[in-house]
Amino acid sequence: MLAFDFDRTMSAVHIFKRLAGWQVDEELKEEHGRAIVAEPFAMSERGQLRRLSELGEDWIVEAMGGRARIAELRRYLEYLAGQPGVHLIIVTRGFVGPVQLCLLQVGLLPLFEHVYGNSGDSYGTGTAYDQESHNLELTRKLKALLDYKVDPPWGDKNEILERHARRLNIRRSRAFLVDDDEGEVSMCKSFGPAHHVKASGLTVHDMQALLQAVGLDRDFARPQVADRGGSVAPAATSHSEAAQPSRPRRRWRCFCCF
Repeated sequence: MLAFDFDRTMSAVHIFKRLAGWQVDEELKEEHGRAIVAEPFAMSERGQLRRLSELGEDWIVEAMGGRARIAELRRYLEYLAGQPGVHLIIVTRGFVGPVQLCLLQVGLLPLFEHVYGNSGDSYGTGTAYDQESHNLELTRKLKALLDYKVDPPWGDKNEILERHARRLNIRRSRAFLVDDDEGEVSMCKSFGPAHHVKASGLTVHDMQALLQAVGLDRDFARPQVADRGGSVAPAATSHSEAAQPSRPRRRWRCFCCF
């Protein structure tokens, strides 16, 4: 069971903060100044969904790390989704609708069984743009992204992992969290394994480490590395790694929450 965060784990920038106008200089530097957003800002689900549709596909692709990175994410997720007993979902503190739009735009949404997150005005009534968006008629496509069953409230991501571990009839200790937030990772490590994404977004090295951790790396072709300039090259294999004798690995049931 693997659980992935969305902002700065699946995406390469913190999309929620970009849309809300909460852009911190240090984070902008870490994220290489990509996918900058100017006013109007939005703090509501409906407002952020509308703003994303205005920014368009190119902005979403840039915020997700570019087409080369998206292709590697798709290859990785398709492999995981094709394994017996693997369940992929998204768990985010951002809004469900905007996250679904981002994933839909880059062709990743069909790989996930569910998107868990906040909804409506969870972060307050927001800006004048939010208030205008509240009464604005959305397109059928955007409306569909808001047409979902709101899940019961949850306080931390461990609650989601416990809830779905029970649904899948597996132990909580078999649920693996992947997140860029050290606080979330630290909390979940008290109950099960977790992986801290240190870069701005999941990298091919993170992917390989996770596949090894859950025993699913044997049949997965080594991913390619997309550098910040967008070029792609095969990931290197160290001599020590190549020299390791093969040994049986434990198989995990995977549950992915971004």
